[in-house]
Amino acid sequence: MTLGTLPAKPLNSRFNDSQWEAIHQRGSNILVSASAGSGKTTVLIERILNHLLTHYANMDQLLVSTFTEAAASEMKARMENRLKQAVNQTADRAEQAHLVSQLQLLPASHIRTLHSFCLQVIQQYFYIIDFDPSFRLLTDETQKSLLYQEVWQELMIDLAQDPDWQEKLFHLLAQFSPGPSDQGLYQLILDLYQFASSHPEPQVWLSQLADQALHFEDFAKTGLYQSVLLPEWQASLSHAQHLLDQALAGLESLTDAMISKLQPLLEAERSQVQALQTVLTGQDLAQVFAHFQKSPLIDGRVVRRRKKTRSFWSK
Repeated sequence: MTLGTLPAKPLNSRFNDSQWEAIHQRGSNILVSASAGSGKTTVLIERILNHLLTHYANMDQLLVSTFTEAAASEMKARMENRLKQAVNQTADRAEQAHLVSQLQLLPASHIRTLHSFCLQVIQQYFYIIDFDPSFRLLTDETQKSLLYQEVWQELMIDLAQDPDWQEKLFHLLAQFSPGPSDQGLYQLILDLYQFASSHPEPQVWLSQLADQALHFEDFAKTGLYQSVLLPEWQASLSHAQHLLDQALAGLESLTDAMISKLQPLLEAERSQVQALQTVLTGQDLAQVFAHFQKSPLIDGRVVRRRKKTRSFWSK
């Protein structure tokens, strides 16, 4: 069969014209796009069977990729039923023998998830790429989280002991991790890593990130700002306002002298938080960063205060 030529569709065919073309078209890449429950799996099984019946390929020469292991198991089961049905429907001995041989190849066929297929390729040809064959897959989310935390702790200790990084680290912690914990900065870095990992070229994307940040109007439209930075800042400011509200409510238990000293400071900081929350609702990043830079909440006074709470890193 050549490109563009299809066998005639029987009048009693249960497939429509598009499905028939998807089953029989060869010699080019094809894309089948259809909604859920429209028969994509049935069409794919018929396409595979057509390849087998015409000796275009054998069952162990095809790669059928699925999203989940459950889908792969279901696909194999349906393919087995279809092959058995085809065996019973033909009286040609040679064709029956061929289909039976395809049934025997089915258990070892490459109907699997893409990850599973890649794993098999690596396990089979590890020596070509000089890869350690004793590797393990990191699939457990708890184990993955513990590994991230371990790497993060080692990184923080290394940076805290590096004279060139100490001041930068304190500024980052002061801006992105409210309170004594470094969880805010950790989560931001983790989100940035996971966001970059979803990009086709993570290293290229990260290397261009600083340039993107210089163009405020364009950067405000990026997924990094909308999905990672903006929610992080909004959550931090909301947490700060909650703490300041609590602190102001707790002034009633203090002496008049303490109230007169602390109340103006707390109210000023709450006004700054509210101003930052207001400016974040807009898309003018130049204005957002200008407010952040002028805010006394992130000036040297607060950073120096935070240094005392971060000293455990250098122990």
